Amino acid sequence: YVRAARSGTADAPITFSAYPGETVQLTVVEGGQPAMGTDGHDYIRFIGFIVDGGLGRFYGTGIEVAYNDVRGTFVDTPDNHDGIRIENAVGIWVHHNMIHGVTGQGVNSAGIKVYTSSDAVIEDNYIYGNNVGVYDKDSGINNTYRRNYITGNEEYQWYGNNQGEYASPKIYDNVIDGEVSLHSRTNGAEVHDNLIRGNMLAGAWAGDTWNTHLWNNVVISGGAQVTAYREPRNPFTTTEPNPHLRYMDFNVYDAPPMYRFGEYSSNPSTFNLGQMQGRGFELSSQVATGVYVDQVSYVLNESWRTAGRYGDAVGPDDVATILDLTRYGPSAR
Repeated sequence: YVRAARSGTADAPITFSAYPGETVQLTVVEGGQPAMGTDGHDYIRFIGFIVDGGLGRFYGTGIEVAYNDVRGTFVDTPDNHDGIRIENAVGIWVHHNMIHGVTGQGVNSAGIKVYTSSDAVIEDNYIYGNNVGVYDKDSGINNTYRRNYITGNEEYQWYGNNQGEYASPKIYDNVIDGEVSLHSRTNGAEVHDNLIRGNMLAGAWAGDTWNTHLWNNVVISGGAQVTAYREPRNPFTTTEPNPHLRYMDFNVYDAPPMYRFGEYSSNPSTFNLGQMQGRGFELSSQVATGVYVDQVSYVLNESWRTAGRYGDAVGPDDVATILDLTRYGPSAR
C-alpha cells in the first residue's frame, strides 16, 4: 500500500509518479490492500501508473490523482468495490484517468465512488465497463463532474446520493451514454451542457430531490420518445417556484420528451413538452433533427456551430471534438 507518511503543502506537494518514459504497473493481490492511497494527509499526488485491481482510497485536502490506467476486476460482493474511492476529501482533483472493469454484484461496484467529500473536481476521465461509472454516494457538497466520457457501464453511468446529508453535484460538459440518475437526497443539483446518448436526460429514482436545475443538454435517443425528467415520489406542484424541479430549459431532444412525476404517489402525472411549457418550464427547449453532421464524429452542422456561445441551446461548447478519445484518460498527457 503506497502512501505518504506525512502531508505536503499546496506549494510543495508530495508526488508519486511513474518515471518519465517508463511504464510502472502495480497489481493488487486478491483480497489485499489497495495499491495506493492516503491516510488523511494533504497535498499528495499520484501520477501516471497502471494499476490492476483498483487504485485506492483517497482522503485529505488538495490530493491529485491523474493519468492513471485503473483496471478493475470482478469481486463477488454487493459491498463497496471501487476503482478510485474518494472519502472525506476536500478539493481533490481526479483527472485524465481511464477506469474500467470494476464489476461485482450491484451498484456498489463503481469506477469512481465519492463519500462525504466537498469541492471535488472530477474531469477528463474515460470511465467504462464498470457496474456503475460514477457514484456520488454520500453527502457530496459542490462536487464537479465535467468533460468526462462515461459509457458502457452496466447499471448506471452517473448515480447519485442516497444517504447522509443532501448532495449538490454540478454535472456539465460530459458525454454520458445513459441518464444522469440523481437517485435521491440532492438539493441544488445542476445538469447542463451535456451530450446524453440514451432515452432519458435526468431524474430521481427514490425521490427526495430538491431545487434541480437542468439546461442546455442535447439528448440523442434514437427512439420514439425521451423521458426528459423523472421524479417518482413527488407529484408536480403548482407552488411557484417548483420546489423540486426549480429550472429546466434550453434542452434539445431528438424525439418528443415526456416528464413524469409522482409515480409512487397517489397523484401521478405525465406531461408532454407543450404541457410543461404551459407550466413555465422548457420554454426554449425543442425537438430537433440535423444538429450533427453524423452520430459518429458529432461534428455540428453549420447552423448549430455557435454551440451555446450566444444563448442557442445545443449542449457542450466543444461538442464537435468531445468524442476525440485523445482528450480523455492517460493518453491526453
